[in-house]
Amino acid sequence: MAINRDSNVYTIVFATIMVIVVGGILAFLSMSLKPKQQANVTNEKMQNILQAIGIEETDGVTREDAGKMFNEFITRRITINYKGEIVSDKTAADAIDPQDKLDAFNINIRKEYSRFVKPIMNQNKGDEAKIEEALSNSEDIHFPIFVCENNGETYYVLSASGKGLWDDIWGYIGFKSDAKTINGSVFDHKGETPGLGSKIAEDWFQDQFIGKTIAENEEYTPIKVLKPGKTLDQHQVDGISGATFTGVGVDEMLERNMKVYYNFFKNSPDFSSVSNVNAEEVTGPEGGEESNTMGYIESLTFSGVFAEDFNLLLQNYDSLTDGESKSFVIEGIVFSAGSSNINVKSSKETLDNILAGLQNTPNAMIELSGHTDNMGEEDVLLKLSEGRANAVKDYLVENGIDAARISAVGHGATMPLGDNETDEGKAQNRRTEIKIIKNNIIAEVNE
Repeated sequence: MAINRDSNVYTIVFATIMVIVVGGILAFLSMSLKPKQQANVTNEKMQNILQAIGIEETDGVTREDAGKMFNEFITRRITINYKGEIVSDKTAADAIDPQDKLDAFNINIRKEYSRFVKPIMNQNKGDEAKIEEALSNSEDIHFPIFVCENNGETYYVLSASGKGLWDDIWGYIGFKSDAKTINGSVFDHKGETPGLGSKIAEDWFQDQFIGKTIAENEEYTPIKVLKPGKTLDQHQVDGISGATFTGVGVDEMLERNMKVYYNFFKNSPDFSSVSNVNAEEVTGPEGGEESNTMGYIESLTFSGVFAEDFNLLLQNYDSLTDGESKSFVIEGIVFSAGSSNINVKSSKETLDNILAGLQNTPNAMIELSGHTDNMGEEDVLLKLSEGRANAVKDYLVENGIDAARISAVGHGATMPLGDNETDEGKAQNRRTEIKIIKNNIIAEVNE
């Protein structure tokens, strides 16, 4: 039976088959390309975060290299809510699970702004108190924090999203360890006017933010985008000629988002520095060092440099009297800010020096003690200090030191060395100490 190619039935059947075949091919191609497209999106986000840190090692990183470098520099991913409560806390050892919606890397700041923030602001326009209350009560608004550690220094990359003239604008802003001074920035947009608002993505605009601060006299001071040509202070940058509305959008999104981050860092213990105090320990009664009646340790000439003094004591260990002890502030162990996670890469030299010294003095007892400044709740500070002391202990035990030789204790803010009213004093008070005791029994070490 011949097919009538001129009939309506033939035409409809043929068209249907072609739609199904072509549609299937397109669907297959789309599904095949989806993983690659998603990988590109992920790598681009990593690229933006790394570039925003503002350090030489990640300057100009390509999208292709960003995925390989991300965990090398970003050691911690934290998500907080509007109230400054931590709702997720991951380290580089925790793989990014796309299904974990609270992982800082998975927070979609643009989507949250469009779906949750913008409606609140529109509904309560002009009433700042109501806007603040509604934002604070929302469980759908999150603020990711990316912690970078590099060469013993810590940086924070924070996020912001808002509205430009035509559509969404967003940015990643890198801060130094004080969480107040900008070290780098990356801004982008969805559809700002070419040659005008789109210039927020250009280096000359972004570089203006480097060195600017969001605090003055311990109070939040937002970054302002001004019309070009005005005299600028430490909280102001030049806007873009002809792109006033985009500048206003950048201004608004930074003020709203950075305020949340500023309050978080201000109210969270130990987030203004990640390393232990680097001040020299002063021996003897004038420095507040514990009294030692044996006399021998005081006769050693200590330099005030931890590595040198620690090694000097152990080199003279056999001449010490049983029960004689000496405490040192450890220099060179770097913790993730606000946590007891050790950055092993930055701390390995110090940790291995301690390890070697203890291996060469097998009958020495060790007491590790953690200390903080007074910024935070007493129980939180106590837990943090204890966790840091135990983290050092765990490293030593994992590398062959008998756990029975080591005790670890946290003192929180109860034993300050400096004045907690000053930044310098607070830095002195954030420390981990090690006490070496010759031939002492475990019970005495744990007292």
